[in-house]
Amino acid sequence: PLMGNWKFRLADDARWAGEDYNDADWDNIVVPATWESQGFHTYDGYAWYRKRFTLPATYRTTNLALLLGKIDDMDEVYVNGKRIGGTGDIERQWARDEEWQKPRTYFIPDQLLKPGKENVIAVRVYDQGGNGGIFEGPTVL
Repeated sequence: PLMGNWKFRLADDARWAGEDYNDADWDNIVVPATWESQGFHTYDGYAWYRKRFTLPATYRTTNLALLLGKIDDMDEVYVNGKRIGGTGDIERQWARDEEWQKPRTYFIPDQLLKPGKENVIAVRVYDQGGNGGIFEGPTVL
């Protein structure tokens, strides 16, 4: 399960996708929930989420899926610094009207995972109005 505390920062910086980036001074935020409901009132624009997790050293499966629930409005998702997917065109800040209501599922290529070591999920989100963020579950690996 990935629900609960994540690291969070408003604004946008491509370095924040990196697995070695130090996010110790970032805010904490609960996932799933809108960022507005957690004190980031009336903010529209870019924000990043980061979550660290460790797979068992004996992990040997394939086709691990990352379920992130619903994200308002568009997103890009990284595992250990490598992009694994996204919804909408985050660079042009465009998404279909209904995309914010669709649960996100992204498959993680096995070569990106480090069993027995720390792994990092980074999620870049763009909210174009109203509530924003990873707002409804489930959020699990």
